[in-house]
Amino acid sequence: MKLDFGLLFPSGKHFLAAVAIGLILALPATAQARRSEKDAIQSQVTAIAGMLGGSDQQERKIAHRQLLEIGQVAMPCLIQARRTGSDQERIGAVVGLALLPIPELTIAGLVDALGDPNPVVRSIAAHALAKVGSFAATDAARALADTDSRISTGAALALARMHEKAIPALSHVLSAKNDLTKAKAAWLLGRIGPQAQAAIPALIRSLKADDTRVTHVVADPGMLYQALSLLDFKAGGFPLKRIGGEAASTLAILLARPGTPIAQAAMYTLGQIGKDAEPALLEILKTGNASQQTASALLLSEIDPDIVQALPDDLRESLAGAKRHQ
Repeated sequence: MKLDFGLLFPSGKHFLAAVAIGLILALPATAQARRSEKDAIQSQVTAIAGMLGGSDQQERKIAHRQLLEIGQVAMPCLIQARRTGSDQERIGAVVGLALLPIPELTIAGLVDALGDPNPVVRSIAAHALAKVGSFAATDAARALADTDSRISTGAALALARMHEKAIPALSHVLSAKNDLTKAKAAWLLGRIGPQAQAAIPALIRSLKADDTRVTHVVADPGMLYQALSLLDFKAGGFPLKRIGGEAASTLAILLARPGTPIAQAAMYTLGQIGKDAEPALLEILKTGNASQQTASALLLSEIDPDIVQALPDDLRESLAGAKRHQ
């Protein structure tokens, strides 16, 4: 016997309508089920964060194991727990972000945690960023300019703990428009030490700051002074050799504080640059303060003695006095 489907479904139009109605009725239930599932995962991850942020060592181990079972999909739940949870849950949430299988994906959440009102959360976030290393350096360096001092301070702590992994990112920040941000980057490079010598050209160029106080913050790192004072062109390959006259105008700024180690190093470097430094030194004779003018005249007299005859009388007297005290 042949089954007549027309008996079951009188028309195709009615059949399609029935299917559509069934789907529409199922949608709210499906959406509700998904919300319930999402809420359940959020509750589970928040509980895990609470355990990770607690003092019970055994509970922390259990929580770590549970977090690894959930995997990277726990990341948005941990970020939410960090924003809305209790102190203990927020601490654990940041710890959890650092423990995820791919912590590099959590950088934005960790940088955001640098602004948490709890100093423990901020500290853990900074250490977690340092653990991520060079992948997080760019974001952390960018955060140095944040108007929230908690975030900028936390970013500086993270970068300091990254050591040489932070050098490229900090060198890039030296080209920022904000002088104070440049000063922070330069200070951090100075703390890294000799490994940061690759940043010397960027440091020299960053000396052009509107605020002379910031200029000296940029110039003060021991690494910069060491590099300038030990400059040896015969050894070859040192960055300042290639910069030459381009560095002269910025180095001349440092002549404003005579007797300081950094001024002495700048003066030595300008002397080594030699003829290429003349335009910058002549400009300082017109625009600089008394200390800069005297130092520039002294340098010019060594580079090109004939220039001395063209100097104003008062400047030649200052030059003569400076030479007597050498």
